[in-house]
Amino acid sequence: MHPEQLRRFAVQVERAATHVDVLRSYAGIACAETDGLENLLAVFADLTEDVAEVNMIVLKRSRDALSRTADDITLAVDLVEQTDVAAAQRIGAAFPPVPKSVPFPDLTTLPGSVHGYDDVTSTCPGLPATSSEKYTADGIDPGGLLGTFDDLWRSAFGESVLAKIFHPILGDPGRLAWLSSAYSQLGTCTYEVAWNLRSGTLNAAPHWNGESGRAFELCMFRWHMGLGGLGDAHHLIAKLYLEAYEVVSKEFREILELLNRLLEKVGKRLTPVIGQLSLLWDVVTWDVADELKEFVNDVKRIVRKINELEEECMRFKEKILEAQARVEQLLLAARDPHEALRDWAGKTQDGILNFEGRSGYDPTPGAARVALLPI
Repeated sequence: MHPEQLRRFAVQVERAATHVDVLRSYAGIACAETDGLENLLAVFADLTEDVAEVNMIVLKRSRDALSRTADDITLAVDLVEQTDVAAAQRIGAAFPPVPKSVPFPDLTTLPGSVHGYDDVTSTCPGLPATSSEKYTADGIDPGGLLGTFDDLWRSAFGESVLAKIFHPILGDPGRLAWLSSAYSQLGTCTYEVAWNLRSGTLNAAPHWNGESGRAFELCMFRWHMGLGGLGDAHHLIAKLYLEAYEVVSKEFREILELLNRLLEKVGKRLTPVIGQLSLLWDVVTWDVADELKEFVNDVKRIVRKINELEEECMRFKEKILEAQARVEQLLLAARDPHEALRDWAGKTQDGILNFEGRSGYDPTPGAARVALLPI
């Protein structure tokens, strides 16, 4: 063991713990935002808070456990120069021997000089730059004037006209896209913590040999792969929120088109009534029976569309709940991570530091790596 190398790595691990705590705070603020999830979209409100809370718990446990790992590395370095049996036992307790059956790559054979203990990247996620109202406008009127009009109205009067018109009836579907953006940022920043730990591990591994060194490598492998899997889970949740936004916006457009047709018909009938009282009789005679029937049918279509929208919201709620339940199940399996190890051990040997998020990368199978987190 080279003590100085490991001490520098312990500092990097503690820094990662601090960064994970920043992500925990972000999850509790941005990913728990429910403003606009009301009326028809109220089904998403409690769900959003519950999913954010689970992610906060996982990130908090990860922060605490990462900090303990940094302390264990420092302890091992302090004890390494002691040759008595007690010191060896304490190192073994911090980093238990790895069974030969565990399919784990030998990191000591990799070129550590290409990696280091300085963070490759470490960004803090920010609140989505696009407002939920702008997302709503773009969803209802893609690339049209509605979003621009709402921006101008907000600049002039300090509030959203969309919030005045649509929220009391339908809610704010743009909040779903906003949450998708928030989870996407959270996932990418979680990836970055994994990349930093992966880089430091590949640099430190050649400097710690023997059984305890192998145990150290396995511990850190579980950290950078497990956090990568957590980032995958965040991106999957982001994808589901985005899909929900697209479907709900489509339903909103169809409802608004039906409402517009209805209002046009009412307007055409009322205009001559208001202008010429003599035409009032036409409104109540059977001369308008066909128009009345069409009017009723339009109302029925609107009601049917609203029911379809409610069903779509429930469907996406179940999909998001299933994704979150899967993450929780994987965390319960973390004590026996052999399956995840078999699937992902080869990735470290590829020499690709940041394979997560690269072009063509699919986070769906990667989310299973959450089971590797030693928390």
